Amino acid sequence: MTDVSYSKRAAAGDRAAAEVMWAAYAQAHPQVVRVSAEYTLEHFGDSESLADELLELVLTGRKRATAALVADFLAEGEELPRIGSH
Repeated sequence: MTDVSYSKRAAAGDRAAAEVMWAAYAQAHPQVVRVSAEYTLEHFGDSESLADELLELVLTGRKRATAALVADFLAEGEELPRIGSH
């Protein structure tokens, strides 16, 4: 079961940090950003504990990719990711 309050907190609380991180990335890699200046803000999992667990896997190099169903994007009214976007 998805913790809706966690999802809202994650999206709202991380937006400012994402803006700072994106600005630093754009400054360091202007040639990449010129090709695709958009980015998405995502979070791992549907709870804070799962997010922490998945982050640990990323930081240790054991998790290097993620995926989602097209049906999930459509159900949530989200655009599908495209090749070259961030």
